[in-house]
Amino acid sequence: MGMTAGIGLAYSAHAAQHRTKQARALMTPDEVLNLPEDEQILFISGLGLAPVRANKRPYFTRHEMAAGYLPNARTPNRKNLNADFPLRGAVVCGHCDTPLTACWSKGRLDYHPYYLCRKRGCECYGKSIRRSVIEGDFERLLQTMQPSVTLFTAARAMFKDLWDHRLATGAERTKALKAELVKVNSQVEQFLDRIAETTVPSVIAAYETRIKSLEDRKIMLTEKIATTGRPVRSFDETLRTAFDFLASPWKLWVSDRLEDKRTVLKLAFADRLAYVRNEGFRTPSFSLPFKALGNFEGQEFEMARPAGIEPATPAFGGQYSIH
Repeated sequence: MGMTAGIGLAYSAHAAQHRTKQARALMTPDEVLNLPEDEQILFISGLGLAPVRANKRPYFTRHEMAAGYLPNARTPNRKNLNADFPLRGAVVCGHCDTPLTACWSKGRLDYHPYYLCRKRGCECYGKSIRRSVIEGDFERLLQTMQPSVTLFTAARAMFKDLWDHRLATGAERTKALKAELVKVNSQVEQFLDRIAETTVPSVIAAYETRIKSLEDRKIMLTEKIATTGRPVRSFDETLRTAFDFLASPWKLWVSDRLEDKRTVLKLAFADRLAYVRNEGFRTPSFSLPFKALGNFEGQEFEMARPAGIEPATPAFGGQYSIH
């Protein structure tokens, strides 16, 4: 018994002095951190199993998941759903006011696009709306937003009058600036003449300070004259796109560019559109320009005949105010 204990003690002393005999972990922290990319350590809880060193295959390289992350010869990249469903986010469910989502649904032979409500508890929860139906209703709504030719021509004429008035005002402003520039030049010449006639240093210094101020004023006036009353582009070039949009927002919507469709949704409507399945769009909230055009369209107008405090005049076939 003593011999066995002695041998064990001698072995322990030898192991303590020689590294090759020391006990160590299966893997050190450095070895774990420097594992190859295709290897991993698995910890399985609840089964009483020791950690397992195994090979690793990234999930995004698997065939059924690769389409959303990497180019794959057999599986195409995932499409941008916003391009497939331009109304997504701009239309809400008419029952619960929850924005409609959209998806491609797999049929027997092909995939089909749908919009649907995902709000639990809504009577339309999970009930799909074919893309062709809701987007067709939206296009018909846009086509009704075209003002009459007479109204649009009148609106264009009003803008043209405002444009011409602005140009006339700019021309008058330019004329006034040029007159002021002539006056400033005259003042500069007068101060130069005074400098030539005096020998008092303090007076000369005061004149020079005044001349410098006038020269700064000349520079400012010259810059204003160069920019006042001269639009960068003509009336048609400046407002052509805006008038085309107001005349028919539908023409911009049928563009192939998603940015154009988003522009229509932002500029034509003041709020999201409410859509009721099997019924269509509820009354939309138009933006101010289309609201104004909509209020004018189809209405009859006549000369206003309000009464005022001044003496009545025999106008319009009766006794009315001159206002």
